Amino acid sequence: MASKRIPRTLIIDGDIIAYQSAAAGMTRIDWGDGSDPTVTSDDEYVEHNTRTRMQTIMSACTFSRFSDTIVVAFSCPGRRYWKHRLFPGYKAGRSTRPPGIALAKKILRDNFATHLFEYPGCEADDVMGIYASHLQRSAAVTPIVVSTDKDMRQIEGCHLNPDKIDEGVYEISWRDAAYHHIYQTLVGDSCDTYPGCPGIGDVKARHILAAALENCTFKHYGNPKLYRRLLWRGAVKAYRDRGLTPKDALLQARVAYIPDCDHWNGKRIKLWRP
Repeated sequence: MASKRIPRTLIIDGDIIAYQSAAAGMTRIDWGDGSDPTVTSDDEYVEHNTRTRMQTIMSACTFSRFSDTIVVAFSCPGRRYWKHRLFPGYKAGRSTRPPGIALAKKILRDNFATHLFEYPGCEADDVMGIYASHLQRSAAVTPIVVSTDKDMRQIEGCHLNPDKIDEGVYEISWRDAAYHHIYQTLVGDSCDTYPGCPGIGDVKARHILAAALENCTFKHYGNPKLYRRLLWRGAVKAYRDRGLTPKDALLQARVAYIPDCDHWNGKRIKLWRP
């Protein structure tokens, strides 16, 4: 007898899908006279692009309208998030958004979303981390995180990158998720404008974390807290070696962190602790 298919919940970053679809339908007209350019939106193309992106995602996830659901996560209105209180320079200098975003979001809301989630003070990726980790603890459904954002690699479980659709659905282990958080703590993020540890890029970060994991025993390998502690010690040492303090490392780790359901009390984010 064939095993019963476990229902799937697609947890989709609505901000990114809406932005990409709206940007594809945007035209900038530079009049050449020193005045500000005119920005227009082709609404028909924005709608077509939004629908096409979602249908491609659903196909890649073998989505079933009879048993599966779609959760669309949006950032809270106002674009002021809990990370701004920790680090005021967070996401500084973001460019103006394409004018078709509201339309793209409406199409997602009206035609695809089984549920919509916005949490106060949170970005869409926070919402996704919280809800995906909540569903991970249930064997009744398989969550699939759908996002192009590399920060989502901090979330354990199944993933799909809509920009790399040919790679299909892949899985992130809890070790990979823990590793990526501390990796981001070291390298920072130029898009989100937090610096990480000075002078550390991809190669140095991987070397630092590989050295930290040289002390990994079977006990560490099977225990999430002990495994993360090894990685954290490596990060703190790197900050100290560059004249900084564990508090500096902790600030960057908190800004880098994508919260899980243990760090959400229904009203606000509980800050990450090593």
